[in-house]
Amino acid sequence: MAWKFSQVLKDRAVCLVFKHQEVHACSRWSAARAINPKLGVSAHSILE
Repeated sequence: MAWKFSQVLKDRAVCLVFKHQEVHACSRWSAARAINPKLGVSAHSILE
């Protein structure tokens, strides 16, 4: 059974990805990969 992420965690992850992407001028995938260890979720989960 898949673990469900709360809406708060999803919103935070998306916000962090966009901020990272803006600061580092990188792709959304690269930003998600940089953020995922901080939140303990996979990059794929962040971008879904």
